[in-house]
Amino acid sequence: MIGCQSLNELGNLFISNSQYFAQSQVINIDNNPLNAYFGFANVIDPQASSLSEIVAHVFPSLTLSTDLDTSSNIIAGIYSATNNLTTKVNPDTFMAVSQAIQSGGTLPSMQAQAPQPQPDTKIDYQVEPEIAA
Repeated sequence: MIGCQSLNELGNLFISNSQYFAQSQVINIDNNPLNAYFGFANVIDPQASSLSEIVAHVFPSLTLSTDLDTSSNIIAGIYSATNNLTTKVNPDTFMAVSQAIQSGGTLPSMQAQAPQPQPDTKIDYQVEPEIAA
């Protein structure tokens, strides 16, 4: 489970399948300090900038390789959660982005803000007639 504070957040999915969840080894990944630590394994890091950052750090320990698509999604998740790396970032955030780029991930397209056309400004020049001397 990624980003759930408790299994109850799953609503009817959990209620209808509670027996399945009781028999499963759930891995719980979250960055919310209020997480209920309900999993067989819990990876909770309230200091992480995003869930994507946590996933980026967990993948290598699970010996999972990251392809271009996975790496790009990790980068996109981090950029989205941090407002393009401008809020709630730390050195681990930049390491996660760096590792994802090294694995072939691409940065989200940053559409350059084209200069906005200014309303036509009419300049009224008044020319003083020359007086012949």
